[in-house]
Amino acid sequence: LLPQAVSEGRMTEEDAALVKSYLTWKMSDAGISGKRLTKLYHSISGLRRYAGCPFSELDDTAFREAVIEIRSHDYADWTKSDMIGQSKAFCRWAIAEGKMPNLSLTAVEGVKTPKAPKITKTPAELPNIDEIYTIMQHPACGVQLQALLATAFWSGARISDLLRLN
Repeated sequence: LLPQAVSEGRMTEEDAALVKSYLTWKMSDAGISGKRLTKLYHSISGLRRYAGCPFSELDDTAFREAVIEIRSHDYADWTKSDMIGQSKAFCRWAIAEGKMPNLSLTAVEGVKTPKAPKITKTPAELPNIDEIYTIMQHPACGVQLQALLATAFWSGARISDLLRLN
């Protein structure tokens, strides 16, 4: 993704090197997955796009304006929360590394990260017990899938959590 961003003019070589260093640090520090890495990349590239300047020139005003742009964009609330929180984390790291000399830690910390919504689906959007039973009675639904569906419905667990069970 970084070489493409550079070739399309969305990032400078220096920006790409900085983002690569940060992502490498995050991978070694937190052991994050490839999917999470991609999400981090998109948040950081969003900050770069909305700031309108290379990271080395990012100052307090450009950072705040980028956050305002993210908040006013038609993103879902949880996406805004992620983008702002991840952008702040990246900027804190870059400031500590001496890579953003014009941006103050006070400006970064002064931006409030919006709360992500607790629920992404309303109760009306979730399947009811009759719909679950209808799915479970389908000929293609074997015993294992029936057990998975019943456990998911009654426990409220996410499918990703259930799939990790042995």
